[in-house]
Order: sequence, then structure tokens, then C-alpha cells
Amino acid sequence: MAPSHSKQATRSFPAPLIVALVVLLCAFIGWRGYRSFSPPALQNAPLQSVNPQYTWIQEEARKSEGDFNKLPQAEQEQVMQLTRGYGPRVLKDQWAAMKH
Repeated sequence: MAPSHSKQATRSFPAPLIVALVVLLCAFIGWRGYRSFSPPALQNAPLQSVNPQYTWIQEEARKSEGDFNKLPQAEQEQVMQLTRGYGPRVLKDQWAAMKH
């Protein structure tokens, strides 16, 4: 006699559950990638007027009327270094604050 093969009970997950898990996994990976490679959020911490760097940036904003491109290259580099890459926005915001 030939040996009889008994079918083992196999568990299978429903297709909608697998699709939902794959979608959640893709969303999680996308979110982590976005958080890892996006620039840090600009902190709106108020600059203190007693800080000499703050007053210098205010003077530069007044000289350039808030336009970063009107500054000489050396001053642009210094503003970018002091503001950690947010030079144009900081000058524009400082100029807007002075007008009010």
C-alpha cells in the first residue's frame, strides 16, 4: 500500500490584512525617511536685543531693507552662519518687524 499523505492544516492570513500591513509598513518607512532627511524646523525663539549678533543682524536688515541679495557676499556668509542657514528669512522677518 502506498503511504497516505495527510494534509496538514495551514493557516493563511486574509488578503485585506496583508494589504493593510504592507500599507502601514510603507507609510512608516516614508514617515521615517521624511523625518530623517528633512531640515530641522525653524525655531521661533525670540532673539534678545542685548545680543550683539542680534543687533548686527538688525542693522544688516535695515541696510538691505530685508533683501538678502543686497548684502555683500562676505556679509551674506556671516548672516547665513549666524542664522544657521535661515539668513534670507531672518532678514525679511526683521525688516517686517521694524516696519511695524
